[in-house]
Amino acid sequence: MSVESNKLLVRRHLDLSWNKGDIDGLDEVWAPDAVLHLPVGATLKGSEAIKQYLRSAVDVYADRELVIDDLVGEGDSVSARWTFRGVQVGETLGVAPTNRIVTMTGMDFYPVSSGKLVEEWFETNVFWLMRQAGAS
Repeated sequence: MSVESNKLLVRRHLDLSWNKGDIDGLDEVWAPDAVLHLPVGATLKGSEAIKQYLRSAVDVYADRELVIDDLVGEGDSVSARWTFRGVQVGETLGVAPTNRIVTMTGMDFYPVSSGKLVEEWFETNVFWLMRQAGAS
């Protein structure tokens, strides 16, 4: 696939999951044996585990929006830098719902193979997110 096709795949993933909350639609973008590396040190294996994580993460926030600030592709890799905003209505990282608006920036790095995302390295400042949610 071309670099532009790979970038569209990443856009589709971020839009489906974070903006639309269509976790079941992610079957079109994730390889069945994909791997997700989270900023808290956990690694999830398989598209079903990734979808389960995303479903629980997305449900924490109401009125959510993820905006892609930069999207760069080279060969079979795509990198995205993004800004996320949402109202925390569910528990996250041990912090009870606050109904506060949180803003988070982050970066994702995706290898792509045969038109599917095969891996994601997700990086964000988890401590800043927790602080906004009211953790001390």
